[in-house]
Amino acid sequence: MRTRRTALTAARTAKGLSIEGLASLVGVSSSLLYKIEEGTRNPSFALMGSLSHALGASVDALFYGVDGASKPQAVAGR
Repeated sequence: MRTRRTALTAARTAKGLSIEGLASLVGVSSSLLYKIEEGTRNPSFALMGSLSHALGASVDALFYGVDGASKPQAVAGR
């Protein structure tokens, strides 16, 4: 499973965006976005959605390291 930093950084750089550029697109400071990528701050649900939309990636892929096809399934009897 990829970490938040790896997933966010990979998606951001794949779009050719700097931290400053992405921060500007979603309306937050570059400092906050840097801290989110580093894992020292958690984004709000609204910011998760904005980042997902801006990067063209699912929230699951960006913040949980999984895509829709590989989500863990509930174990019966638990």
